[in-house]
Amino acid sequence: MSDVIQGRVAIDATRQYRRVFNQKMATGIDKVDLAYIRQYQTSANAVLRLKKRWFVLNANDSAILFGKILQNRSLSRIELLRFCANTCLSSKRRYPTVLINTSHSGLEQADYSIQAKRLFKRVAYFLHDIIPLEYPEYCKAGETLKHEARVKTIVQSGHLVITNSQDTLDKFKYFSQQQFKAASLPTGTVALLGTELHLPVPQRNKSEILIVPGNFPYFVILGTIEPRKNHLLLLQVWRRLAEQLKENCPKLYIIGKRGWDIEQVIDILERAPYAKQHILEISNACDMQVNLLLQDARALLFPSFAEGFGLPLVQALQLSTPVIASDLPVFKELANTIPDYADPIDVMQWMHLIINYSSDNSTLRTAQLERLANFQAFSWKEHFNIVTPQLNHLFVS
Repeated sequence: MSDVIQGRVAIDATRQYRRVFNQKMATGIDKVDLAYIRQYQTSANAVLRLKKRWFVLNANDSAILFGKILQNRSLSRIELLRFCANTCLSSKRRYPTVLINTSHSGLEQADYSIQAKRLFKRVAYFLHDIIPLEYPEYCKAGETLKHEARVKTIVQSGHLVITNSQDTLDKFKYFSQQQFKAASLPTGTVALLGTELHLPVPQRNKSEILIVPGNFPYFVILGTIEPRKNHLLLLQVWRRLAEQLKENCPKLYIIGKRGWDIEQVIDILERAPYAKQHILEISNACDMQVNLLLQDARALLFPSFAEGFGLPLVQALQLSTPVIASDLPVFKELANTIPDYADPIDVMQWMHLIINYSSDNSTLRTAQLERLANFQAFSWKEHFNIVTPQLNHLFVS
């Protein structure tokens, strides 16, 4: 079986341990972390990096930690101390051959490469994107330097780099060779992300779970509110829609937490009368709420300037919800010609598409519904059918 691991691996679970301990909701990167833990948990040891020390937990302690992470339950401090003490008591332990890091966590630290190579014979990394190097203006201050360090760690100590798209892999190779002058690179493999939809229970009434905009047509934008996601374009569109359509203006759901460098977006959401009337912001929606909203939306709007993958696009198409998206190469890799694409700075093009999609007689929306009828999202099984043979190769190389 191509998805059966042939040896024992170590999974860097530090990010997930901290996320669960701090009771944070899972992001897209976290969902990849969780998928790898779920897939390899019976053949893996957990790695925790705490106070500049690396602890490789034994099999029993790892199983407990993985189980709690997958149940979104945190370790008690007593459990954590016991697990770490157990690693110190076992002086003749053999570490797994391959370390897997699927979250970028810790890769910006100068000693990550040193420790990874000291403890493990082979290292596999999952690279989610190159965005901070390609578009530093859309990222937090200091993130570009951090991501440079992460990529250098992958180049210096990696034997395998897994990416979520060919677009990400191509950009990794370009920046590693052109910007960092890397003489050699780890083996690269592309495995699109699987998606697991938590489909709503049909008997539940949507109004019991979230605020709904009555019988008005509505659109959804999904993701952290940050400059790269280009919420400002949609706010400009909705100002014009409100002026032109007045009470017939469609609604916009903004689903996602507020991020960084979004002062103008916040000002509009909190002070503009048209925003208070036609735009609804939800910062803590669960998967079921998101899917309920997507199912009945006229379209998912995805005007990003850059993406490493684009999970909301796949989610929407899985639910047979049309998508209007930026004309990014990665979106076309994922969905080919199914969505309607638009320039992320062309306000009038987006406005034209949204007005058309708002109508019950929308020709563009009907055409896309026909195109997406046969859409098949990549599954996690397909993902691991690609990744596992590559990991198995590391055991014998």
